[in-house]
Amino acid sequence: MLHAIIAAIIAVILIIKTFIWTTVLIKRWKRQRELMRQKVFKSLQTEKTAEVAIPVVGIPVANQPAQLIFNDETDQRFKDVQSLVENATWIELGRGTLGPLFKWVLKGGAIVVARKLDKITVTRQEFAKRLLVLKTLQHPNLLPLRSGFFYGEIPFLIFDYLCLGSLEDLLHGKEKSSFTALNWPIRACVSLCIARGIAAIHRSPEGLVCGVVKSSNVLLKNDFKGCLSGYELPSLVPAAAIIKQNPGAVAPELLHTNTPVFTHSSDVYSFGVCLLELITGRRPRTRAPDGREIDLREFVQSAHNEIFDPAVDRDGSSEEEMSMMVGIAKECLCDVAAERPTMSQVVVKLKMLRTHLHHRNDSIQEME
Repeated sequence: MLHAIIAAIIAVILIIKTFIWTTVLIKRWKRQRELMRQKVFKSLQTEKTAEVAIPVVGIPVANQPAQLIFNDETDQRFKDVQSLVENATWIELGRGTLGPLFKWVLKGGAIVVARKLDKITVTRQEFAKRLLVLKTLQHPNLLPLRSGFFYGEIPFLIFDYLCLGSLEDLLHGKEKSSFTALNWPIRACVSLCIARGIAAIHRSPEGLVCGVVKSSNVLLKNDFKGCLSGYELPSLVPAAAIIKQNPGAVAPELLHTNTPVFTHSSDVYSFGVCLLELITGRRPRTRAPDGREIDLREFVQSAHNEIFDPAVDRDGSSEEEMSMMVGIAKECLCDVAAERPTMSQVVVKLKMLRTHLHHRNDSIQEME
């Protein structure tokens, strides 16, 4: 009887200690996340002064009636295409495979991202058909497609605007601007977000693909959770055009054929490269010690010294997690496509890895 009472007391003490330790870890993570957010927002403030609105003369002229293909039923801002295009303030964010990307400031101050499609190779009818398929993709780790329409002959896609910007900018910085390197807990969380987003696309009834998974297409929400964008590209342009613009991030089987076709397996390979980018802080094409430009995969495989991003402060547990993630990335980067894991399996591997590091698990759960 006495032994049972002692055992019960010990069990209660252990539960209390675990609760206190978990609470401390969660508070520590929240404090770190808030400090990181403040640093990132501070660096973003310096970039806003460089934003230049395009004058009205830069807005395309519609030589035929605007055509709304679809609109988010919960948001009525995009129903009047003519007014939307002509009254928005246009700020160019960059240029991608399909054409320029704009930040639109709407009446009332709301902000969205508009992708102007200059280089689609499908007919107007086929474009509308594929867009209606893409709009069905809904997942917390996929950037929502809010609207699609033709303004005259020019197609546009409308997405949410996420003010923290892309993973690429937060890993490598922008030209002539300072940036704050992401810490490891955030990078680990983002890796799982990306994997979940890709897996959701693969589970679609049509078996859709991402094409190329790259840091510039991963956007971060205010809580630093990752959101995958650019997944519409393979449905609208030939694979060869996408491959040409993404050296180092493409599966080898796509490079040795005149008619490349993206597959779920090639997406897994591309994710492996993105995972290495998170771990090393290097781009998909990087410099070898002898000065040659090589693929990041080759750099990691041939490295004799430490490959981890020196900008990341790490302790024993984070270093262990980084090392084990390198192993997952290498599985994704297998030369034989059939031997790569599926994205659903990768999600499970990443979650199991984080659960394995049990002394950090509770704070990680809070992040997600």
